[in-house]
Amino acid sequence: MKDRQIKIFNNGWRQKGQKNKTVCGSGSLLESCREYIQVINNLLEKEDIKVISDIGCGDLNYIKHTKINKTHDYLGYDFIPLLDRSNDIFKIFPESFDASEKDIRKSDLIICKDVLNHLDQSQIISALNRIKKNTTYLILTNYNDIIFNKLKDNFEARWVKINFNIEPYNLCKNMISTKNINHIRREHNDISVNLYKF
Repeated sequence: MKDRQIKIFNNGWRQKGQKNKTVCGSGSLLESCREYIQVINNLLEKEDIKVISDIGCGDLNYIKHTKINKTHDYLGYDFIPLLDRSNDIFKIFPESFDASEKDIRKSDLIICKDVLNHLDQSQIISALNRIKKNTTYLILTNYNDIIFNKLKDNFEARWVKINFNIEPYNLCKNMISTKNINHIRREHNDISVNLYKF
């Protein structure tokens, strides 16, 4: 997967009408992220959020439109850290980061947008265990209507629809809100952004 990501990041995401807007695909376009931005901003307004870690930060295309500012300690993580996108507000961890293999720093909020859906089941469980012990809040892409997760171990996909509220992940008891996303691609019209508290 990493080799494929490097190629995409170097060449841009080849999708009709979207090239050069973001190297991370349609999920990072503002048109697909408005609800994500709303959920992040609402949380920042209501809670005392200081330390924010963003797993799969990519090229920071949508996150820079949130209310995250210099009063927050933001750090983005990615398989391929795009250090040239880093700035005073949005800093990027300078090494390749795999959430299933490395612990993330202690955070008030971890954002994990469109990342775990690329991993196999054992990797997801490992990543979630590491995330849960290191954050108070988690914002995560989810498919609430999926009734059975078909993902297995040793299976790496380009993208799999997953419901993290059910077996084997069982985050339902931690979910405090959910919001449907108006995604630019019709095949993802059942996607949601969920907020969890641990």
